[in-house]
Amino acid sequence: MNLSSPLKVTPSEAASLLLAHHNLSAPQSLKGKEEAMGYIRKTGCIQYDPLNVCGRNPDLVLQSRIADYSSTLLEELLYKDRSLLEGWDKMMAIFPSEDRPLLSRLRSEVSSSYIRHYPDVEAHLDSYLDEIRKNGPLSSSWFKNKEKISWAWGSSRLSKAALECLFFQGRISIHHRENTKRFYDISERLLSPSLLDAEDPFDTEEEYRRTHILRRVNAAGIAGYRAGDFWQGIAGTPKKEIRRIAGILCEEGLLRRLEIEGSGREWFISSGTLEAASSASSAPSGRAVLLAPLDNMMWNRDLLEDIFDFRYRWEVYTPAAKREYGYYVLPILFRGRLIGRCEPAMDRKRNVLVLKGFWLQDGIHPASGDYEELRAMFARFCGFLGADRMVTAPSLGREFRRAFRGMDSREIRDSVSF
Repeated sequence: MNLSSPLKVTPSEAASLLLAHHNLSAPQSLKGKEEAMGYIRKTGCIQYDPLNVCGRNPDLVLQSRIADYSSTLLEELLYKDRSLLEGWDKMMAIFPSEDRPLLSRLRSEVSSSYIRHYPDVEAHLDSYLDEIRKNGPLSSSWFKNKEKISWAWGSSRLSKAALECLFFQGRISIHHRENTKRFYDISERLLSPSLLDAEDPFDTEEEYRRTHILRRVNAAGIAGYRAGDFWQGIAGTPKKEIRRIAGILCEEGLLRRLEIEGSGREWFISSGTLEAASSASSAPSGRAVLLAPLDNMMWNRDLLEDIFDFRYRWEVYTPAAKREYGYYVLPILFRGRLIGRCEPAMDRKRNVLVLKGFWLQDGIHPASGDYEELRAMFARFCGFLGADRMVTAPSLGREFRRAFRGMDSREIRDSVSF
């Protein structure tokens, strides 16, 4: 077999490979912290985003894979076990602690960029570090200095900007969070000396780039060149270098080109992923699940169109009048297909999940039994969020309001994983 030649697959075959890689052929079938770590180690990272409309992105990623998932599982891995860290990878991300040395170049690049663009903060870093060393863990609100400076996302308190810069450098780490507030401590008190003292493990730039290109391909499962931010976070590596090295990796058999029927785009998959996914059961389970908007499987939006005929755009930053669907919309995976999307939002004052929108793909016509599973999906989702019940917005339409009305705490409690 010529491993450098493209492997020709149908869209459904590519979908099976992708779902198997992401433990979504059988959603919510993984159990506990060990299997959660197994998934994150396989993919390298999951993307962090602080928005919490109906759960934060990393929790949404894990609830679709882990049976009876609770956010305390991730909190323990991050802030008790220290098996995971927050930091820069593909954007802000959560990754295994042992990968910290792999990302040292990126930490240097990001922190240098911030200091270069916002030089006012640099002179203050050591004094803030000393305060944390003496009094930590601390949040930015502990500091009484109200001085404002220009920062990446607008005007910011100096204390907040300084702590973020120290965090980007790796000199401090997140001790814990209280809602969106980060409490920092010096990294020496949180991480093992072997991690702190580990040097950049790459002898050459080529070795660094090869490792991170493979790592990013494993993060997505199936990768292409066109995704806007997909290749961000590989320090100092322009797109033309990614294309050159990916070609070499294909010639060596570490990557395999995929030719997806009906797609005019270039795709590839790691040989290890191809082997593992091909040997896994390809038959999808009958469980429906909501996916995170920044789920690893959703990173390549062109891929979703090619294999699922599903066009997805995250419209959080789209002006309301220009949104096609809604502010925080989640895809629905059911029987190996992306069948539609919905807009759930937590009303925390009433502790109620509000289903603001529900849209099925063209040609999808659920039978009554399908609606029972979709209802069970929302019951499990309410259980994940700790909501007492789910209510439907009047704009939902009669059919969907009828299908999902009356979901209360008893139904949520009775919704078990297996």
